[in-house]
Amino acid sequence: MSSKKVSSRLRTIIKAIGFGCLVPAIAIYIIVARPNFQFANGVAHTIFPVFHAIGDAISWPFRAGGKIVKRIHRIAILEEENEELRAKLAVALAKQTDCDVAILENKKLFANWVWHEIQTMKPSSPMLYMIIPRRIMKHL
Repeated sequence: MSSKKVSSRLRTIIKAIGFGCLVPAIAIYIIVARPNFQFANGVAHTIFPVFHAIGDAISWPFRAGGKIVKRIHRIAILEEENEELRAKLAVALAKQTDCDVAILENKKLFANWVWHEIQTMKPSSPMLYMIIPRRIMKHL
C-alpha cells in the first residue's frame, strides 16, 4: 500500500519536473526560432519571477547557513573580547583597591598633621583661623 503511494508521488514529481523543464525549453525555442519580441517579453515576465522564486528557495538554506556561521564567529569573537575585558577589569579593581588604601592612609596622616599643627599653634595666631580651615576644607 505504501509502495503505491510512493510511486504515485514519484510519478507526479517527475511529471512536474518534466513540465517545469519543458516550458522554458519551449519558450527558448520559440524565442530563438521565431523572434517575436512581444511574445518573448510576455514569457520573460511570467517565467523569470518563477525562476527567481525557485532559485531563492533552493539557495535559502545555504544563505541561512552562511549567516549562522557568521553569527557564531561573531559570538566567539565577542566572548574572547569579554574574557580580555574581564581580566583588565580585575587588574583595574586591584589597582583601585591599592589606591583606596593609599587615599585612606593619606587622609589619616593629613588629619594627624592638622591636629598636630593646631596643638602647636598659639590660640592668638591668625594662621590658626586662616590657613588651617582652608587646608581642612580643601583636603577633607
